[in-house]
Amino acid sequence: MSRQTTSQSQRGSQRSNVPSRAQSQGREEPIDRRTYIPPNGYDTDAMKQFRSYLVETGVEETFKKMVKLLLNRPTLPYNPYPGFVLRFRQFAEKFHMEQESIEKIQQSLRNALQETYIPNLFCVKGHDTVWGLSSILRAVNPSSLEKYQWLMDDLTPHPEDIMSTQDYSNQVMLALVGPAVFDGTFYPYVHNIQIRMEHLVTGPDVKEGVAVFVNSVMAYIDSMYSNPRHLILGVNIPDIDEEYPDITVYDLWDPDKIQEEKEEFLQVLSDTVIGNKYICMECILKADPYYPKYIRAQVQFGLNFIEISEENVEEGLVSFCEFPMACLHEGVFLNRSHAEQYISIFSPQVDPFQRDGPRSALGQPPGADKLEIGGPRSMSRQSKNRQPTSAQDQGIRNIKRHMYDRTTHIMPRKVRIDGFRIGDENSYGPYAWQITTPIKSHFQKRIAGHHMHAELCDAVYCAIILLLLDRDSYAQELPFELFRLLHSTVGLLYLLMEQNKSVRYMVKGFSNTSQLQVIREYLALYREAVVHLFQSSLNDRSLEQKTAGKIIVAQVEDFLPGEGMSFESVLDVQMALKTLKDINWYCLTLSIQLAEDSLSQTPVLKEVMIAMKNTFPKVIPQPLTRHRQRRDPTGTEMDADVSHGLEHEHMKDLLHEKLIIDVNNSMESGDYSKTIAKEAILIQYMLDTHLDGVWKEYLLEIARAQFFPPNPYPRLVSLLRQQAMRMDLFFEKPEQTEAVLLATELKMEDPENFIYTINGVDAYGTSSAVRVLDTGAFIPLSQIIQLFVQQDYIQRKGTYRAGICLALSGPSILYGKMQPFLNEVELHEHYYIQGPPGCSGDGIQLFAMMVYNHVHDMVMKNTIPVVGVFFGEMKWSWEEVVTRKQAFMDMLVGATSRSEPVFLKAFILMDHWRYIPVRKYFLLHFITDDELDAEIFYPDNPVAFYQSVFLSRDRAAFHYQNGGPTNGGDPMNATNVRQAQQFLDRMISVSKDRCDWMTVHRGLLLKSLMNQDKVHLVESWRMLHSMAAQIEYVIGMLDSLQDLLVITMESLEYANRNSSRGATGNSQRTKSRTPRQLGVIPDFECTVDEAIFGRMTMVMHKKLVEVTQARIFMTGTPLTEFLKAKLKTCIEEDPRLDNFYLAFNTESLFRLEEVKHMLRFVQDSLAADVHHISPNAISATENLAPDEILQGRPSSVVSYMLNDPYVYRQRPQAQMMQTILE
Repeated sequence: MSRQTTSQSQRGSQRSNVPSRAQSQGREEPIDRRTYIPPNGYDTDAMKQFRSYLVETGVEETFKKMVKLLLNRPTLPYNPYPGFVLRFRQFAEKFHMEQESIEKIQQSLRNALQETYIPNLFCVKGHDTVWGLSSILRAVNPSSLEKYQWLMDDLTPHPEDIMSTQDYSNQVMLALVGPAVFDGTFYPYVHNIQIRMEHLVTGPDVKEGVAVFVNSVMAYIDSMYSNPRHLILGVNIPDIDEEYPDITVYDLWDPDKIQEEKEEFLQVLSDTVIGNKYICMECILKADPYYPKYIRAQVQFGLNFIEISEENVEEGLVSFCEFPMACLHEGVFLNRSHAEQYISIFSPQVDPFQRDGPRSALGQPPGADKLEIGGPRSMSRQSKNRQPTSAQDQGIRNIKRHMYDRTTHIMPRKVRIDGFRIGDENSYGPYAWQITTPIKSHFQKRIAGHHMHAELCDAVYCAIILLLLDRDSYAQELPFELFRLLHSTVGLLYLLMEQNKSVRYMVKGFSNTSQLQVIREYLALYREAVVHLFQSSLNDRSLEQKTAGKIIVAQVEDFLPGEGMSFESVLDVQMALKTLKDINWYCLTLSIQLAEDSLSQTPVLKEVMIAMKNTFPKVIPQPLTRHRQRRDPTGTEMDADVSHGLEHEHMKDLLHEKLIIDVNNSMESGDYSKTIAKEAILIQYMLDTHLDGVWKEYLLEIARAQFFPPNPYPRLVSLLRQQAMRMDLFFEKPEQTEAVLLATELKMEDPENFIYTINGVDAYGTSSAVRVLDTGAFIPLSQIIQLFVQQDYIQRKGTYRAGICLALSGPSILYGKMQPFLNEVELHEHYYIQGPPGCSGDGIQLFAMMVYNHVHDMVMKNTIPVVGVFFGEMKWSWEEVVTRKQAFMDMLVGATSRSEPVFLKAFILMDHWRYIPVRKYFLLHFITDDELDAEIFYPDNPVAFYQSVFLSRDRAAFHYQNGGPTNGGDPMNATNVRQAQQFLDRMISVSKDRCDWMTVHRGLLLKSLMNQDKVHLVESWRMLHSMAAQIEYVIGMLDSLQDLLVITMESLEYANRNSSRGATGNSQRTKSRTPRQLGVIPDFECTVDEAIFGRMTMVMHKKLVEVTQARIFMTGTPLTEFLKAKLKTCIEEDPRLDNFYLAFNTESLFRLEEVKHMLRFVQDSLAADVHHISPNAISATENLAPDEILQGRPSSVVSYMLNDPYVYRQRPQAQMMQTILE
């Protein structure tokens, strides 16, 4: 911002009535601020409201404090805005957290209670629908829990339907547990419920009692298969992690596996019971009897057994649940009789003389109790249960036999409870230390085991239970912090992610049924929830959150009605499940940074979590250090310090991150008077960083808004992020940037065919394609292209003649000065087949044969890694291509006939340390002999012609003659350019709607090259040199590592399979000599060099850590640590060297996929910031006419032209359901 200095003489002339020279010449007189007198009436009502708004929100005072904090530092950063962003984000979240007053929170957590005739059993006053302990009931909302009343009653089996045997009784009690208990209080709403179904079995033998319980649970599970209202998705069997015994992992049995392996399943159930764990049935439950409303649910089965002696006397209680009385401290009952019966389990009836007898220090009588039958607990033996069938009776005997084998070394814990005694409730009853201590310890360890940021809301639930168990042990502020955190943005995002899981359950449960409308309804509700959280005008959000919301909405809308998603095919279901799961990984990055912001406002909770981690350090999950079992392929330590493409000097090693201003040194070396040296340096710093301009821009934005936003900080955070991008990218004048980007020695090589070239390289094409080439970067690219060129330019077969032209296309032509990173090489191989009219079908057959021969030869040479051939979403691996020729040919002919994209994906070594992916499209043009008709059999894309570079003038000319603009003539004339740009504008619109700003700016750059102007040149350069581009580069490396890992695993399997065949053949050589099997590659070796693969892994890891730790990344340190821990789970280290490699297993593929989607959130956020400091790009995208917007899902041609390498990459194979639904 320019400033005009005012002299003393000017100030004097201003005060006098004589007009100055400036006034006489019509110019505005400079004003001395110290003597300025504002005109009358300047202080309007609007101005008063504006000043009042700044004071009430405190945003102005906060900004001053932050600036003062910055300027008081001994060293000043080159870019101060990332630090501002992290601090002001906390104020934005603080505003959300303080929406609810302390008084209102207290009112929600202090229900008036009413006693019942049973000690310690209460209900909420005025409500007779919820029963439980007073500690829990004070914090529930009975009105919110009433909606589960019908469901709980519907799930309760009738006594006659509960299986039992002679001399044994079986009784069921249902309790609501989990976060749903606090629906409407701590949680604003929930999307899933947990129901605990505890059985009370009485009888003479505990082992047979377990068998009765297991068969009863099995019968209940079986009944869910035919239940007309509810759906079963599987049963989760808890297992103990040997490394972390306090952490429970689950093995999910899907419905088909349960029925196919029922005998083994019954034994697994009995082992679970012996291990004092709950059997967890995952299901979808109908929540309303009159409306198709469903909810994700988990039904937990637990056993309590009372042993009855021959004298009909109770010998004691054996609890096979995780903790006795856990339902009382974790949940509530919606059925009064269930509550009373459950408490009665732990309330023995004794004779008066026994009740008055002395007690031991532990609350137990000194002698063994003989408990007479009677009271509410005896109801279980008075109800008549169903007798088992012959098959179930056999199952009971098998389980009983299995129990005797198992209990020889695993004995269930026998829990003897002395019941309730009115008086000191801390000594007896549900609050006895023998009951509460193990429960407290369990939840304390769970808090310690949860990641402080990624699993914050899971830890908050545990903190709620601990707080209600013992309120006096925690600070009075804790309940308010817990309440506010779950109502803040991070809490609402957690609930949105839980809703995402529920939608996945609906997709899994209702696909291939007559109730597909349920899937679409819940997808629509999920979309509405995303809009409400991120895009509601009532709650102003920062730009990064708005961007995330738009991207998620766009992905969800792909599955809504009218978008071609039927959910009737396996591919549709797998795509939907994977996309929804990827969305949750995408949201996790935002959740981690929101958790960091929220924890700054909850000091008590943070202190509690840290105390738990310090108390139980052994339960904190730490990824194992895996050691390589194979010999290191190099034998020496590999260097991970490499050059990444052609980075600008300002990008190398993140130079701006290291630049600082030492205030004291500047004072000594500057030409300032000592009295004002520091002030002068600070003023100059503020001018150079434009702090005053940012504040002014913010004030103007607020003042011009339709209304003052209640939360002033999100807009300020957005402006600060954009200014951070300016400081990072605006380090030279636009004219300097423009001068080095475009080729200056452009010349027309073939005027007749409008072919251009530049000196120094063999590159030919339109001026739009050649102008942007970097000659130094194009030389290694041309060497790569040569490896994929078919040597026979013209081929003949009968009456058909074929010409083949290979071109470099897409963003690959930008590599060099315009785009520093080469993420992928995109090749377009055009097949021009000339034949008789009406014979296009034979032409397609010939095309398919030529493509097959080319791919087959490339695989059989066994020199470069080949991923396979892709038909849209479907991948054919390299092995399938060579072993299933006819099926591959049929697939290729069908895809070509439908004009679908077909491409080969392979890798080529570059810079001696990394494999570059090469995507080669096969494009068929059929030309009739009379040359009057030409037909293309690939997605029409008139823009590709303007970014195709050929290695020879002849092939460039041939392509122009047969595949150039339909109107002919100069491709760069106004008519041809306008026609192509209509298509380009539609594609840019699609990318804009999906907030894919990297693709938008590549499209705008191409638009400028086609128009032969420089409107978008510098802005696109900034986007492609931003931190968003660096993250895109890291994601590209992760994607390449996935494909290379797949190739390596496939190659090892192929080699092992064929070596075993060879060994078998050798042993039988004397008997017969069989011909070599079709498709066996001679002298086969894995084409991926393990040493280079390992070094690429190390380089990726180093680059990822450098990028995520950079201040300009603006996410905080927790994300870096989380990503490093996640990557460590799939890395194997050499025990003798510092080298490490990816583990060769499918888990590595999934971990890399998760990291990619977490990084993509940051890429999208930073790209949006860069876009919003690009006025030309904003104007160009806003001015796109509505009729130019491409409706519906993006077609394959969008990906094909603008090179989105993630839309049509190989989808992982069908995953286990616990992986999809986790």
